[in-house]
Amino acid sequence: MKEIAFFRTGARISPTGASESARGRRLASIFILTCVLGIGCAESRARNAERLPLPVSVIEIEPWAFTDARGRAKGIYVELTRALAREAGIEVEIKVRPYARVMLDMKTGASVFCFMFRNPVIEDAADAVAPVSEFDLTAVVPPASGIRTIEDLQGKSIAILHGTSFGSLFKDSGVRISSTKTPEQQLTMLQLQRVDAVVGIRETTFFAFGRMKQAGRAFFPHLRTLEIERIRAYLYVSKVHRSGMNALRLDQALKQVLERGELDAILVRYLSHFPLDIGAAPP
Repeated sequence: MKEIAFFRTGARISPTGASESARGRRLASIFILTCVLGIGCAESRARNAERLPLPVSVIEIEPWAFTDARGRAKGIYVELTRALAREAGIEVEIKVRPYARVMLDMKTGASVFCFMFRNPVIEDAADAVAPVSEFDLTAVVPPASGIRTIEDLQGKSIAILHGTSFGSLFKDSGVRISSTKTPEQQLTMLQLQRVDAVVGIRETTFFAFGRMKQAGRAFFPHLRTLEIERIRAYLYVSKVHRSGMNALRLDQALKQVLERGELDAILVRYLSHFPLDIGAAPP
């Protein structure tokens, strides 16, 4: 059957009897419907993604994050992450990992956010969204040490944790710096007289010292503490997720958590058995 032209309207009849203009209208309708459905599916996927647990990596270092004998994530930052998630109305999947892996996760977006002190590596991978709290950076020395002030560390040797930027504070001071993976290794080096002082966050050092005393592995009955400065921890959001995550939402949730004193309560739970003055030596 040949096509028949309707010159008056300009419409053409196909062998099936359907006009090309009508077919065009149907195709346009199908296209519009497809777009609408596509948008709806995208929104649905976005909503589903929001409902999925967000991956969060925390650095494996006691008392901030560790796994217990049953493989459960524990620690100050682990509990703070859960409190933040509850307040923000999100679900999280927490993974306790070494420092280098957490930095990689933040860089690639395998972790949405983390808590950390400022350092060049995290600044390159993530944005500081909100301050968490301030902590004391200290140097601890043996009780019989002649080191009485920070200035006395000039020309001495110190142990710091890998990944921290604390060593930069002693630039051009002649201080020799050794890097360790755990605070227990720092204190062991101090006990073996391989370093003259341990530099780190007070809570971290004294928690490890308390653990070692409980286990009978502490050579010293106490440690002398030298205060260096107060430093602040921050909530960091991976740059991969900064555009997709509502940073303001996390910021506001963290403020609510801190205002209710939840972080203070968490600190008490983990540090009450290891008072922060257990290492204090008489002046």
